[in-house]
Amino acid sequence: MRKINLQAIADNLNKLGDFLSKRDIEDLSKAALIKQYGIEQVDLLILLGGSIVYGCEIAGKAFHDGIAKQLK
Repeated sequence: MRKINLQAIADNLNKLGDFLSKRDIEDLSKAALIKQYGIEQVDLLILLGGSIVYGCEIAGKAFHDGIAKQLK
């Protein structure tokens, strides 16, 4: 049986997190999407780390404001 390298797993998860958490717009708003990409709505907003209340509030508000067609 192959031994699990926990440090390698942690390093890879951190790399993935760095990539996915890149901030490319000023805030989650239609105005920011229009300014950066010329669109006012995206197909999908994905919330990672849903146990952090603040992140849930931000994603919920953005979805409620119509920034995304779906929230996952």
